[in-house]
Amino acid sequence: MWVMKDYKLHSSWTKVLDLLIDYPTPNFFPICFTKSGDIIGTDGGVGLIKYNDKGHRLEYRNHSNNPDGTQVAVYPESLLSLPGDHE
Repeated sequence: MWVMKDYKLHSSWTKVLDLLIDYPTPNFFPICFTKSGDIIGTDGGVGLIKYNDKGHRLEYRNHSNNPDGTQVAVYPESLLSLPGDHE
């Protein structure tokens, strides 16, 4: 996974994650990075897992008792209201 550090500056692309790390959790899907470089992702079911950049599990949180799983979304914080039915 690569990140562009300076927008529109092609030479600023930096490799931040090698997905070839052998994560011990099957069906691990990265969602986002922390400021310290840890990787947060889902286990394909009802849990969130945090790994460091070496693939060592740091933390696990079960976020649902639903055996069918749930959906997770990442969003930027904002002071703007989202459009909705009550505009």
